[in-house]
Amino acid sequence: MITTLIRANRKLLIWSALLILLIFAGLTVWYRNIYSDPRNVFQAMLENSLRTGSVTKEIVQADESQTLDQRVRLLTGDNHTVQGVTNLSQTGLASAKVVTESLGTPTSDFVRYKSIETD
Repeated sequence: MITTLIRANRKLLIWSALLILLIFAGLTVWYRNIYSDPRNVFQAMLENSLRTGSVTKEIVQADESQTLDQRVRLLTGDNHTVQGVTNLSQTGLASAKVVTESLGTPTSDFVRYKSIETD
């Protein structure tokens, strides 16, 4: 029974197999030459990275008498802004602590001292 179906639909089976092979070959060529092309991969990376709403970076440096703790936040969207808080401190003979806040936009930057403590 199966052999009679195969004989009756031989042309249909051959054309179906050729169509499947042609589709597979076309998809393989598209993937290798277009989708995974380094230029397209780079552009997609840029587009996806700019979709991020915000990024925060924290920097901490310290030695025996001085410390720096800085947090910077980049906000993307309608209004691109950068917000930062910096804590500087020094211990020893002349101890001091300074805290600053900063705000940056594409057109202007602002910095203010939030607190200054000295001996």
